[in-house]
Amino acid sequence: MRKYVALLRGINVGGRSIVKMSDLKRTFVSAGCKQVSTYIQSGNVIFDAPQGEAATISRIQAKLCDLLGSDATVLFRYFRELEALVKRAPFKGIKAGADVKLYVTFLSRKPPGKSRLPLLSPKEGLEAFRMRNLEVFVVS
Repeated sequence: MRKYVALLRGINVGGRSIVKMSDLKRTFVSAGCKQVSTYIQSGNVIFDAPQGEAATISRIQAKLCDLLGSDATVLFRYFRELEALVKRAPFKGIKAGADVKLYVTFLSRKPPGKSRLPLLSPKEGLEAFRMRNLEVFVVS
């Protein structure tokens, strides 16, 4: 068994795709996952699944489609990848506060071409200052 994190996009946001976390948990259990727990209402799920990643992901996505009535965008990460990300302290030296927020954006695939960093959005007050693997680190 491996521990995974599933990050569902567009769940319980803006009154759309409302899903009870108990239903989401049941969906993962019915797909063969063990030790399933949800984290906050946004559709983050931590679970154990047998090795054979492609089959597990296919089962989860089919069950989510049944639950939501449409395909769901889901990003899967190994739990240990997220632990390693936190240990690396990607925001070291940047002080968060009431007017400074720190974000990690998880990508589903590598962007085409190489991005020049930092990427700035003065209108939104965002700065993407680092990209590592499929994670982009952003300060707002």
